[in-house]
Amino acid sequence: MDKLIERILLHRAFAKKVTEFHSSGYEAISLEELKSYCLAYRWPKKKLTTYKEKRADILLIQANQIFDYQQLKIQTTAQTFQDLDDFSDLF
Repeated sequence: MDKLIERILLHRAFAKKVTEFHSSGYEAISLEELKSYCLAYRWPKKKLTTYKEKRADILLIQANQIFDYQQLKIQTTAQTFQDLDDFSDLF
């Protein structure tokens, strides 16, 4: 499959998952955060290579996994909570 077509189709799968999160009450999860989680953390560990594997994996992601990734990212980098987006909606 052409890489451009794969990116477009994966973008649609990401957008659908973000919409699912938002309808479940997790409005804090953005499309960029979900992509970052998959591209930088989840997929390199799983070694997913095909479009079908990636799309199926997107459907399995749970909100708490993204929040755990964000916490891990903060703990392993020099970032602080102030460097990230506004968390006021979580409290």
